[in-house]
Amino acid sequence: MMQYSILESRSWLQLKVFMNLPDETNWKERLNCYFGILSFLRPILTNKQLIDTFFFSQYGPEDYALEPETIYEKKLQVLPTNKISYIRIRIHPMEEKRIVVIDSVTRSLTDQALVLGFEILNKYDARGDLGYRYGKRDDDTIDDEATINFIKYWDSGCRYILSVLNDSREFRRNVDVWGIPHLLNNAIGSFLRLPSYCPRCGGRLWLLTTPIEISEVSIKKAPVFPIYCQDCELMMVCPSNI
Repeated sequence: MMQYSILESRSWLQLKVFMNLPDETNWKERLNCYFGILSFLRPILTNKQLIDTFFFSQYGPEDYALEPETIYEKKLQVLPTNKISYIRIRIHPMEEKRIVVIDSVTRSLTDQALVLGFEILNKYDARGDLGYRYGKRDDDTIDDEATINFIKYWDSGCRYILSVLNDSREFRRNVDVWGIPHLLNNAIGSFLRLPSYCPRCGGRLWLLTTPIEISEVSIKKAPVFPIYCQDCELMMVCPSNI
């Protein structure tokens, strides 16, 4: 069982792995690089003797951004000038395994063709980040138990992703990958509350993921979803990356 120490920022490590991609690349090349890096990090991340919690996301392409100087365990020697894509992995090591994790990650990522470079940061404010976004109550206080529950949720999702990822840099063909977000979306209720408000009445907006009939619309970006206001029944469409 995870303890409240997981909400202490100094108990975490962050790993930023910069993907070695040409300036002009397509989505398939980016995905292959992303899955390839995850594949050879998988033995470390899933080693429960070393790590009790981890989760990851892909970012970019975007400008390289410096972190506060005091939190670097390892920093790039030559800073990128072009836009970069990278994987940010948050890692909560088992007690007294922090140095072993750093050494293992360093050996795994060094001299890999898919890796432009990597950085290691010595803290992550899970409470200020995930707690503020997913553990807040209506009185604006952060519920630590709710925050830890979200950490467990993200950790389990990333473990599942690694478990169905082939070494060939794609998901196993007999796995219903679409079912991963689809089932959770259904469990939420198929209406996702958005952080934005209705331009007509100020009510909360909701994103609809159930099939509905809509009039023909001009779409310049994709993917696109219908947005609905429950108060005044305004409906519109907007692009979203859900």
